[in-house]
Amino acid sequence: MGWQALLISMPALSQEIGQVERTVTRHGELIEKSIVSLPDALDLAWMANDVRIAYRWHVPDASIGDPRGVWIYRAGAPYQLAVNGRVAVGLLDTYPLAQASRNDTVINGRSPTLFPLPAQASDIELSFQAPPFMNRGLTYARVGSVNELTPVHLSSYGTVAIPAFMFVVLAGTLWVFSSSIWLVSQRTPLIALFAGLCGTMTLRYWMLLWPSVPFSPTFYEQVNPYLIMCFVLMALVFNWLLTDQWSTSKKRWVTAFFLTYSAFNVAAFAADAGTVALRMMVQVVGNIGLIYIIVHVFRSRQVLPRGWAWAIGGGYLLLLLCSFHDLGLAVAYVPYARGSMLIWGQAALLLAYGYVTSDFVSQQLRLANLSKADLDRQVSDARAELASTYAALARHEKLQAAREERQHIVQELHDSLGSRLITLLRGVRRDALATGAIIEALEDGLSDLRQVITANHVDGRLVLALGNWRQNWEERLERAGVQMSWHLDDSVDEIILSAEQLHQLLFLVQEAATNVLKHADATVFGVTALHRRRRLILILNDNGLGWPSSGTGTGLGLKGMRQRAARLGARIRFTSLRCVVPTATHGAAIVVSMPCVDNAAERAPVMTAV
Repeated sequence: MGWQALLISMPALSQEIGQVERTVTRHGELIEKSIVSLPDALDLAWMANDVRIAYRWHVPDASIGDPRGVWIYRAGAPYQLAVNGRVAVGLLDTYPLAQASRNDTVINGRSPTLFPLPAQASDIELSFQAPPFMNRGLTYARVGSVNELTPVHLSSYGTVAIPAFMFVVLAGTLWVFSSSIWLVSQRTPLIALFAGLCGTMTLRYWMLLWPSVPFSPTFYEQVNPYLIMCFVLMALVFNWLLTDQWSTSKKRWVTAFFLTYSAFNVAAFAADAGTVALRMMVQVVGNIGLIYIIVHVFRSRQVLPRGWAWAIGGGYLLLLLCSFHDLGLAVAYVPYARGSMLIWGQAALLLAYGYVTSDFVSQQLRLANLSKADLDRQVSDARAELASTYAALARHEKLQAAREERQHIVQELHDSLGSRLITLLRGVRRDALATGAIIEALEDGLSDLRQVITANHVDGRLVLALGNWRQNWEERLERAGVQMSWHLDDSVDEIILSAEQLHQLLFLVQEAATNVLKHADATVFGVTALHRRRRLILILNDNGLGWPSSGTGTGLGLKGMRQRAARLGARIRFTSLRCVVPTATHGAAIVVSMPCVDNAAERAPVMTAV
C-alpha cells in the first residue's frame, strides 16, 4: 500500500499544507516573494548556483493530544528545516549518530522525512542549501499526528529505499565477485571494467539512501553526475573492447576527456559553481552516449554472439527509456508522485553486463582447461564419425565440377612442384646447394604433393583435410622447436568444400607455417577453425617476433596468400596476436574469413588460445 492510499484510509488527524510563502534571492537580494501552491514548479532561471529558495508557513496550536509532526515528501534540493528558528532533525533518522546535537543538519531532498513539532504554534522555514536538481521546489507536505504520519512516512520512504537497497546489494555483490575474479585471474581489462561499473553504481545508490547529507551539499550534488559520467565512459570502453575496436586513439580521447571533466569538477567545487552546468552536461552527454552504444551494438551484432548483443542492446534501450522518464520528472513533465525509474534501467543493464562478463569468463576457464589429449580425442571422434559417412559423401567425387577442380589443382601442382624440382635438380648438378637446403626443398615438395592428395581424397571434408595436414606438419614443426596449438570447433564438422577450396586453404595454412619456421622465431604455432553466421573463420597465429614495423602483408609470400584468399572470395587480415588474444604481449596472427554453407548449428564464440 502506498503512502497516498494510507492517507485516504486513515482518520483525518492531519492536514495537507496547500499554500506556502516562497522567497527567492540572488546574492542576498530579493528576486521574488509570493504565495504558491504545492507542488511548486520552479522557473528554470532559478536553477543556478547563486540563487537560494526558501519556503515559510505557520502551524497553529495543536488541537489533538498526540505528538505532532510535519512530513516532507520530497524537495528539489538538499535543505534545512527550521522550526521557530531552530534547525530540526528527522524524527526517525539515525545517521549520523550524533546529529541530534548538531545545528547544521542538511536533509537529503530525494527521500521523505518526518520532523517533530512542539505542541504550541510553530513557524516553519524550509531553505534549499544547493541548486535544485529538478524543476520543482517543495512538492508535498503534511502536518498532523506523529502516530498517523509515521506509517505514511515509512511507506513512502520504503518506495525509495527498498529499490535502492536492493540495487546496492546487487551491484555490491557483483563488484565483490568481479573484483575477486580480476585479482586471481589474468587481470583481463573487461572484468576490471565490469567491476568499475558495479562500483560506481553501488556508491551512487548508497548515497541515495542517506537521510541527511554529512558534508557539503554542493559537493554531494556534484558527486552524483560525476559517477554517472564515469559509468558512461567505462561502458563505452567495455563495448569497444567487446568488438575489438579499442584503439590507441580512443584510449587517448577517453583519458583526455576524463581528466578534463575531473579537473572541471574540482574547479567548480572550489569556486562554488558549476553544479547545474555539470548536471546538464551529464544529461546531454550521458543520453548521447547511451544512444551511441545502442547503435554501436546493433552495427556490431555480426561480430558479437547473439545472446551478448541482445542482452546489452536490451539493457541500454531500457536504461534510455528510464532516463527519458527521469528527465521528464526533473522538468515537471512527469508527475512527481511516480518516482524515479532510472534505478530499474541501471539494474537491468548491470545484469546484462554481468551475463556477458560471466559468459566471457566461462569461455576463458574452459579454454584454460583444454589439453592436447582432449584435442586429440575430439579429432579422433570426428574422424570416426567422418568414416561412417564416407560412403554417402563419395558421390560428390563424380560431379563434373569436382573433376574440373582436380584437373586445375593437378595443373597447378605441375607448375609449382615441377618448377621446384627443376630448380633443385639444377642446384644439385652445380653442387650449389647445401644438404640442409636440399632437405628443406624436398620437404616442401612432399608437402605440396601431400596437400594435393589430401584436397582430392577427403570428399571435401574440411576437418579431414586439416587433420591430414596436421599429421604431415606437426613432426616437422616439433623438430624446429615449434609446438602446435590446434582447435577445430564442433561447428566446422559438417563443412564441405570443393577440392579447389581445400587446396587454397591448405596452401594458406602451409604458407603461414613456413613463415613461422623461417622468420617468426616462435615456439608456438596455432590453428583455429570455427563456423559463424555462414562464414568459415580460420585463425593462424604464433607467439614470435610479430610483424615488422614497416607493416604487415608486404612480403612476396604474404602477397601470394592475398591472391589465394581472393580466389576463395575470402577476406584475409594480417594483425597482431593481441587482437585475437587480449592477454598476449607479442606475436602475429592471420585471420581468414570466407563464405560457406551453414551446415552446423551456430554455437557460442570460442576464444583462441596460444
